[in-house]
Amino acid sequence: MISDVLSEAIHDMREYLSHPGTAAAYQSLRPRLELLIADMETMRVTLDTPPKSRRKPAKYPGWRTMTASQRYNARMSSLFEDAMSLRYGADWRNQADPRD
Repeated sequence: MISDVLSEAIHDMREYLSHPGTAAAYQSLRPRLELLIADMETMRVTLDTPPKSRRKPAKYPGWRTMTASQRYNARMSSLFEDAMSLRYGADWRNQADPRD
């Protein structure tokens, strides 16, 4: 994987820069090399992070295992909640009953 190659390269570069024989030769380039190492580390972390799922979660997770009447009731309940939210706002459940 690319992230493994980057990880090994970062390790080797740090080892090479800390070696007494080569550290003095690259002293003038060290700040730029440290920036390169930081960019490589950021890229490695980005590659190791799994992408977020673009798939929308199912509105009814057990949809396939429901009976027809259960699916109908779930859909009607969802439509009712959507209608109430549109009519009275998103927090319609927390509002006081006007009949009280």
